[in-house]
Amino acid sequence: MLPLDLPGIDVINTSHDGQLFSIHAGCVGRPVGCVYCGSVSIVGHGQNNQEVMDLPHHGKFTCIHLKRKRYKCKDCSSTFFHPLDWINDDHRATTRFVDRIAKVSLDRSFSDIAREYGVHEKTIRNIFYNKYADVIDTTRFESPEYLGIDEINIAGGVRCCITNLSVNAGIEFLPKRTLDTLRPYFHNMPGKENVKAVAMDMWRPYRQITKEFFPHAIIVIDKFHVLKMADMAVDAIRKKVRADCETKRTQLKLKKDRFIMRTRPYNMNELEKLQMAMWRKDFPLLGIAYDVKEEFFRIYDAKDRQEAILRFKTWKSAIPEALKPYWETVFITYENWGDEIFNFFDLVEHSGSKLTNAYTECQNSITRAINSIGRGYSFDALRVKLLLAPKKEGIITSYRSIKRKKQQSDNHTIGFSLATNFNNDYETIQIPERRLVTWGIDLENLEKWLDGQEYKAYPNSMIDMD
Repeated sequence: MLPLDLPGIDVINTSHDGQLFSIHAGCVGRPVGCVYCGSVSIVGHGQNNQEVMDLPHHGKFTCIHLKRKRYKCKDCSSTFFHPLDWINDDHRATTRFVDRIAKVSLDRSFSDIAREYGVHEKTIRNIFYNKYADVIDTTRFESPEYLGIDEINIAGGVRCCITNLSVNAGIEFLPKRTLDTLRPYFHNMPGKENVKAVAMDMWRPYRQITKEFFPHAIIVIDKFHVLKMADMAVDAIRKKVRADCETKRTQLKLKKDRFIMRTRPYNMNELEKLQMAMWRKDFPLLGIAYDVKEEFFRIYDAKDRQEAILRFKTWKSAIPEALKPYWETVFITYENWGDEIFNFFDLVEHSGSKLTNAYTECQNSITRAINSIGRGYSFDALRVKLLLAPKKEGIITSYRSIKRKKQQSDNHTIGFSLATNFNNDYETIQIPERRLVTWGIDLENLEKWLDGQEYKAYPNSMIDMD
C-alpha cells in the first residue's frame, strides 16, 4: 500500500511513464447521505474517471487516476460525486498540492513552478489568483497623513502606485492612473480627512483627484521630478556639443562620460573632478550648462517659500541667452505648477518635513525586480505579490468622549480627563484608546523578503504614533 495519507480511496496499482508517476485508485465506502439535503435515500449513479494532480513522489510528477463514484438523491434529485475533502475540484488537484503551489508562487516565477510540478503555467496562475485575490481585495490600510502618488510603466501599461510617506509604506497598486481608476479608489478610502499633504509629479489627473477628495491637503510636486528636468536640459546641451564635434573619438568620449554631468560636485571622486575640469577647458559651454544646473539644484536649499522664489528668479535671469531654449520646459513647468512646487518649502518651514516620493520610487524599483524575476508577470500577479509582502504596523492613540457624573473633589479627578462641557451633574471627558494598525507594505524590508531572507519585525517596522 502506497502511503498517500488520502482517506476514502484504495490504491489499485501504480505505473511509471518517463517523468510521470501514475497512481490508479478507486473510492471505498459510501456517503452517509446527500451532500445537498442530507437525505439518506441515495443510490449509485455510475462513476467518472478523474485525473487528480498530487505532490511529486519518488522525484516524479504524480497523477492520481481516480475512479470516482457518483450518487443521486431520491428526495432532491441532485447528483454528486463521492465526497473527498482532500480534492480541490476547482483545479483537479489535492489540497496539499494547491497549498504548496500557492505558497511557492509568492517568490518564484509561474513558469519555473510549472516545470517543477508538471502542470501548465495557466494552472499555477489560476491557483495563485484564487488563493490570494480575496485576501488582498479585503486588505485596508490606515490612511496616512502624507500621501504619495506616482506611476510605473510595467506589465504592458502605466500603473499607479499609492504610498504612505509618513511611515514609508506602500498602500496600493492600481492598474491605471486615469481619473476613472483613481476616483473609485479614493472614494472608498477611509479617513480621507487625515491626509495633510500629497506628493506627486506633474500629472494633471493627480492634482484634480487630490482637490476633489482631499480639499484641505497641500499638493507638493516631488522635487526629484523637477530636478530631473534640469538633468534632461543639460543632457540636451551635451548632445548638441557632441554633434558639433569633428572627431569620432571625442564624440564617443562625450557619450561615455555623460554621467559626470549628473553628478553633484560633492559626490565626485578625484578622477571625475579631473575629467570635469578637462570638459570645462575643451567645451566651455558644457561647463556653463553644468553651473546653471547646479544653481537650479540649490533652489532647494532655500529655507522658506520666499527665498526659493527669489532664488528661482535670480537663476532664471542669469541663464545665458544661448542656453535658454534648453530650459524652456522648466520655465513652462514653473508657470503651470509653480504654487505646488513652492509648497515644498511651506511644508519644510512649518513642519520640518521634506516631502518627496523617494519611497514611492523605491517601490517602483522593487516592482521592476519582481517583474524581472517572473519573466513578465501580469499586472494582477504583481499586485498580489506586492500586497502580500511584509507589512509595517504601528500603534496610534485616539480619544473617545464619554459623559460621567461630576467629581465631588479635585483629588478624585482622573489625570487624563479634560472637562469640555458641563451640563447639570455631568461632565464630558476624553478617554484615550490605543490600537494596533497596519500602515502598508514595509518598503524598507521588502528587498530582504524578496531575497528569501527571514523577515523580522525590525524596529522601524513597528511605529508608535502617540
